[in-house]
Order: sequence, then structure tokens, then C-alpha cells
Amino acid sequence: MIYHWEHGQVVTSQLFDIDDNELDQYGNIINPVKKGNTPEDALWNAESNEWEKGDYAENQKHGVWTGWNIRGEKSSETIYGHGRVKETKRFHPDGTVSFLSEYAPKGFTKYIMHSRSENATQQHFPQGLADEVFKVESFYEEDHGYATSWRGLDKEGNILEEHQTYYNIDNQIEQVGFDSFEEASVAWKERGTKFYHDINWWLSQYYEEDHDVPAGTPEPVDEREGMERVVLEALEAFNKEGNPAKAREMFPPAYEPISKATWNHFGKNIEHIVALGSGILLARVEGNVYNLQGDQVNLLEGVLCMGSSKNKKFVAIGYKDRIEVTEGFQGSVVTTLEYPKKYNEALYDMYVGLNTDVFNHPEYMNLKEIKVSADGKKALLVSGEGIYLLEESKTIQLYPQLEKLEEMVDHVINQTAGDLTGFDLRLSYPNADFSIDDRYVVASSMIPSPVLAGTCIYKIDGGDEPELLKYGEQASMFGILNQFHDNGKDMLHAACLYASINTNWSDSTPNTTFRLDVSQIENGDDELDNFAGGYRQAPGRVLAACPIEDGFGLGVDGGYVWWQGPDASLKGYIHLGGEITAMDITPDKKYLLVGTSQGQVVKYAFISERGIGMITNMNLKDEKRYLFFRTFEPMVW
Repeated sequence: MIYHWEHGQVVTSQLFDIDDNELDQYGNIINPVKKGNTPEDALWNAESNEWEKGDYAENQKHGVWTGWNIRGEKSSETIYGHGRVKETKRFHPDGTVSFLSEYAPKGFTKYIMHSRSENATQQHFPQGLADEVFKVESFYEEDHGYATSWRGLDKEGNILEEHQTYYNIDNQIEQVGFDSFEEASVAWKERGTKFYHDINWWLSQYYEEDHDVPAGTPEPVDEREGMERVVLEALEAFNKEGNPAKAREMFPPAYEPISKATWNHFGKNIEHIVALGSGILLARVEGNVYNLQGDQVNLLEGVLCMGSSKNKKFVAIGYKDRIEVTEGFQGSVVTTLEYPKKYNEALYDMYVGLNTDVFNHPEYMNLKEIKVSADGKKALLVSGEGIYLLEESKTIQLYPQLEKLEEMVDHVINQTAGDLTGFDLRLSYPNADFSIDDRYVVASSMIPSPVLAGTCIYKIDGGDEPELLKYGEQASMFGILNQFHDNGKDMLHAACLYASINTNWSDSTPNTTFRLDVSQIENGDDELDNFAGGYRQAPGRVLAACPIEDGFGLGVDGGYVWWQGPDASLKGYIHLGGEITAMDITPDKKYLLVGTSQGQVVKYAFISERGIGMITNMNLKDEKRYLFFRTFEPMVW
């Protein structure tokens, strides 16, 4: 490390590796120089710290891609099939294969081999340190990618050790074998009943004044962690039979005993939920939209995204070539809207050659959701390529504003010597909402490069163009979520500190979710600072919300839903696990729908007493779960 000092203060510093390559703060090599056998047309991949070369097909890596390390030695070889990795090899400096991984069509590993080089005398293998083992081969089953066995070989290929395995997906938790689902069901229910009684009693010390938990009582442990595979096997079997109710009866739903590795490996991110009347539930899951009714899970072919008005009177369905707003789900068409064709029109007068390719394919815009106005005539398209107000006759980009777009384009020009062919926005956490009376729109996100963020509140009634009334921008935080309450009085503003995003501080750095008085939006100056209080201040990101009575239900990345009053009082909680990514309440206020980053959509019914088998202090019943898992068909639990 080289430090540069001025008047007793460090002003800049430089970091180098052992070969004198300069590194950035994350250890990535800056401005590498081609050496050895590296081809002149190879490109530097900062993520893998190696040069790479290969071909594309339809804008995706395809065929053999070769990598060279910073010393110019061949370091890797990857086979792609239209963007999907099919095989990976890594090499020792002498050219021998050090690692080989083959992948099944579904994407999971089906075989791994790793070996040590001639000059490596010791290496850790599954059963410990074994000098005589030169190569280890691991094998995986074909359905979901569980490891089935491994064996150690010497230089001549003789098998020295061989073992069968029955573990969870990351080979960390040994699984219990049962002779039948009936036998497993007895253990699952008995241990589960005890755990939920104990954990809710233990949590009462934090959330109930009349608790009787002695100080220092250890947190209860769920004793079913070795049962996750048998439960998933039962879920899959009973769903294939068309009898998911049997799976729920024998194995009541639970999160805790199933390892986080399994949830994270299999679970697909639930991006958006719309809870309509008559038991209709729409869910967007990693780019696909499903209609969930009872025990039926139906993919809506050709649908990219969806949304609704606050009163659920109007539903928007985004197809590849248009957005249709209908009365209710699949009712008569009220409005047909077009996707945006480009960014802010004025931007193209300033920058010749600005790329618009992404708008030719809406599926590449990183669509998040559609918000529909109360009259069904307008919609907000929320995407990674901007937030747009759509009407039949026009499209207006609300976020980022023109001056922010200019900053982004200038940044790209500086980075690429003026080449704008690859320009795009890639907004993080885009969000927007209509007020209940269609008078205001709020829009916000984080802009990753350069790091910019802001929250805009527009007035959209009474004029041809939206009027920017309030704008807030702070160097340390951004509006991760904004939502108007349907009481017409309040707006939620979840402020998220940059320091709490993907850092070690995220568990200790508090974020504040503010309450804004809607009646004061047009009063005072244009700074967004007239907050009336807060709903919650705590570590974690508020990724989802839904209005309740006079407050909000907040879904956070710690797996909790917090029921918050307008005075920051905690009215209740639910623990579901993962990150709470989507929430909605049915129009009749009888059901709460919650989605997570780990593939769960849970339907809770509001009842007069607390249901069993949940971590909560609220009067709820876990009525149904939908699971969206990689390598599985959608399952009902």
C-alpha cells in the first residue's frame, strides 16, 4: 500500500498485489497489461480477474470461452449454451486440469472433479487431509442436484476412498432417513408443535409486557433440521398426485427447519403480488406472471408484468407489445397503453447516437410493476430503465429527471471515450405510486453509476405536464420504497442508507421509514423534508409495504413483517424468513399475501385467534403457500 500525504493527512492511497499489479479497494486489478499467451483481442473480466475470449449468439455467450490469468497463462475454459454455463474447467500453471464441473440442463451441478498439481503435497478433501488422494470426484442426482457420492483417487486412477451421501443441498446437514412419509409426519408434527410453542413464548419477552420468560433463557432450537429433504420429497410427490392438501396435513408448513442454503438455492424471487377479489392472486416470479387460484398455479403466457389500481377496480397486464388496462382481471379493456420508445425526448437532442436498443425489447427493461390510476386511464411503468407515466396519447419519463440523465450520460462518455452504444440505466430499487385521488405521483430509485438517488413528488392533475413539487436527495441515503396510504392522508417514505446495502453494517445500521403528511405536499419550499414522524427505525431494508388501518405493514429483509402504527408503535409481527419482497391485501381486507426472495407466496387469513404453526403475535391463520423452486414445478403447500 502506498499512501500520499499532504499536511499530515492521507489524501490518496494505492494498493498492489505481489506481482505489482495495482488493485482497487475490492482487490480487482486496475488497468491490466496483456502478458504471455494472452490474445490481443481478449477482454478483461474484472469480476473473475482474467482475460477472456469467446463468441456470442443472440447477445449471449455461446460455445467455448477461454480465460488467461494476469501472467498470460491459460487459466479457464467455459462452455456456454446461449448464456447458460454447461461446463467449467480451470487449469494449473502447467496446463493440467485442476477443476472440472459439469452442469445439468436445469442448471445445477451434476459432476465435479478437482485435483492437485504435482508440486502440491497437501490438500483438504471431504474426509480430511489426505496426501495420497490426488483427485476427488463428486456425483449428483439428476432431479434437483443433491450430492449422492464422492470418491478419492490416486495418480493412477485407483479408488482410495468412496462414500455415499444423504445431505441437504450444500452438503452441510446430514438428512434423516424414514421408511415412509407417515413415519416422518409423526416426527415433524411432534417436534414442530413443541418448537412453535417455545419460540413464541421466548419472543414474548421482546414484544409483550406480561411475558413470563426468565432472563437469560436461550432461544429454542427447531429439532427438525435433518428432515428438509423428506419434506420436499413429500411436497413434490403429493403435488404430482394433485393432492397438496395431504402434504399440508401431514407436514404443516414451516420455514425454520429447512436450511437457508436450501431456500436460497431453490427459491425464486417473488417480485410482485396483486391480490384481487374472488380469490384471484397474481404473482410475478423472476419475469414470469402466474395466476394463483386455490390449488391451481397457471402461467400467463406472454405476460411480462402486471399491476392494479389501489381499489383493485382496474388491472394492468403487460404483454410484449402493449399494456392493457381492464375492469377487474380479464374484464373489458378500458385503456391500451404503449411501452416507452426511448428515454426523455430532450436527451436525444443533446447526445447524438444515444442507444435505445433496450426499448425494442421490453422484456430486457428489468420491469418491476405497473401502477394504475384510480380512473384506469393512466399507469406508472416501474422499471430498471426508468419510471414512466403512460397515457393513451403520450409517455413521460418521471425518473430520473433530465438533469440526472445528463449526469449519467456524461459519466459514460468519460468512461468509454464517448461510446454511448451500450448506455443503459440499470436502476436499483425503482418504485413509484399514485395517490388515492390521482393528484400526486411519487417516484424514486438508486442510480448505481454514478451513484445518485432522489425522490420526486409530482402533481399530475390540472395540467398537460406533471409539475415537480418536491424533490429530496441526500448523499447518504435513497428512497428504497415510497407508497401512498389509501386513507388519502399519509405517504410512506422508506429511507435506506447506502451503508446498509450489502455490507457488514446492515445488521446494525438503522434505516428510518418516515410518514409524510399529504396535505402539506404543496406547502413550503420544494425540498422533501416535511415529514410528520416515522413508522419505524430499525436495521434492515423495507422492501415491501401495504396500508393497514392508520398505519402500514412493512416487509423487511430480515424475514419479518412488522405491523406499524402512524406513531411508530408496533402492533404485531410475523416471521416468514428470507427477504420480504412483495405484499398486498385483498380488497375485502380479509387476507394478507406475502412474497419472499426464497420462492414463497403465503396467504394469511385474518381471524379472531392466533393460528398454530407460525411465529407471530397476531390473529392470523396460515391458509396456503405457493412454492416456486428451481428444478421443481410450482407447488402448493
